[in-house]
Amino acid sequence: MKHKFCPDEIIFSVTNKCNLKCPHCYVEQKNLSLDIEKAKFLIKNSLNAKPETEWRIGFTGGEPFLNLDFLCQISKFCVENNIMFDRIMTNALWWETEDDLQTSLTRLYESGYDGKIGISLDSFHGGDFRKTAKFIFYVTKIWQNPMMCEIQATYSTIKTSLHTLKKQKNIIKLLLLELERLECDAQVRVDFNKQVFSSDSPLAWKDKKWFREDFCVPTGNIFYVHTNGSIAPCCGYSNENEKLIIGTVDDDYETLLNNVQKNRIAKICFETGLENWRKTESKCKRKLPGKTSSPCTLCDFVCRL
Repeated sequence: MKHKFCPDEIIFSVTNKCNLKCPHCYVEQKNLSLDIEKAKFLIKNSLNAKPETEWRIGFTGGEPFLNLDFLCQISKFCVENNIMFDRIMTNALWWETEDDLQTSLTRLYESGYDGKIGISLDSFHGGDFRKTAKFIFYVTKIWQNPMMCEIQATYSTIKTSLHTLKKQKNIIKLLLLELERLECDAQVRVDFNKQVFSSDSPLAWKDKKWFREDFCVPTGNIFYVHTNGSIAPCCGYSNENEKLIIGTVDDDYETLLNNVQKNRIAKICFETGLENWRKTESKCKRKLPGKTSSPCTLCDFVCRL
């Protein structure tokens, strides 16, 4: 099977502002926000260039709810153009009062957003699980959809870490008990994700096995629009490397596609395969620091070469 980059989703990092400073987060907080009109241009241009593609739109940050105007205006624009949503990734802890929370969620609901809401909940993010439960309670109530929210919990495999899988599961258990207490009928899907390290960290190379090649299917085939307007072809850990930038939010679809085809890292990820690159490099006697189960870590390593 021949692999190539074929985008079907645009993810907007709508702001790099955040109310938290998590130890595992690599987003630099500079109080920037994306331009709404430029975001609309990219969506419309991509839709016109590939009308047969079932485009989806997603939102992340920073904390995306700190740029609620962007979420609501782009959601309304997507509804008007029959574009599907993926998800909004939030820490669910950005609100101060329940009135603020209800008002913000109601605005988003009235804008037409009907995608998933992904919630980062783990000991990395800290905060009170009761506050997260209240967020889920109001989402479920306003959208009348018990399956609206999904939990993303990050854990560490380092023995000395405070953020182990066992601790994360205990936090989820407390959350579910709190939802029961609130008589909330939300059916929350939970995904546990292993912490990804930068390739310059010795902890990144302690795995016993290499990852299985997937040509970046879970994280790639995406226009990931950073808050500064630069665009990467994936939403993985290494997507802020300059070597993976394929253009800006001012570029049209054809320009971005042409830039991907010229990008050496993108070619390795989507066509050659990181596993094939690794095997070829080992034959050339390039010594790697160890083994990693994360394609993003190896991609970050390749970008830094």
